[in-house]
Amino acid sequence: MIFSFRLTDATFRFRNQNRRFSRASLLPTVAHAMVWLSDPKSTDIFVDPCCGSGTILSERATYPANQIVGGDISYPVTKIAKNNLDDLMVEVNAWDARKLPFATGYVDKIVTNLPFGRQISPDEDLELFNRHIMNEVCRVLKPNGRAVILSESVNQLFWEAKRLGLFCLKSYPLSLKGVNPTLFVFEKQDEHRKE
Repeated sequence: MIFSFRLTDATFRFRNQNRRFSRASLLPTVAHAMVWLSDPKSTDIFVDPCCGSGTILSERATYPANQIVGGDISYPVTKIAKNNLDDLMVEVNAWDARKLPFATGYVDKIVTNLPFGRQISPDEDLELFNRHIMNEVCRVLKPNGRAVILSESVNQLFWEAKRLGLFCLKSYPLSLKGVNPTLFVFEKQDEHRKE
């Protein structure tokens, strides 16, 4: 038998902030756990390629960073994110996460909640979309860079990561809003350490 009880009131989940959320937004507590798993450092160049209303970016801004950037393919959603992040030093752009505007090996940390295909569906087959995203994640990450990714496409993400040389440090099955995604913590292998 398992018992649980609430230690805080419901407003804690939203950090006592008046925020606007887009569809499929994460609770700030889940976003913060993802950021924490990325092992935040003050020197990080941090990116959320599918930022939605900016919850992950907002939680990352609670730690010092070199640069925090996010984007989403939907202009109306990026507008919500910009409003939510107005007082923070966070850059938000409208972009296609399958073609990120960063040089190869530029980013230290990537944390993102990929589209699940139920509340939000990409404009292509979900499997192909995930393949393109994982290619970009691997391309822009520095050697030994870390990616924390939440996805319902568990088997595919695991095999895409393996194909690309992303080592799975940990994986955590979750239950969120009636779906069961997995939270992956990947690290890009340093080519010199592979030999």
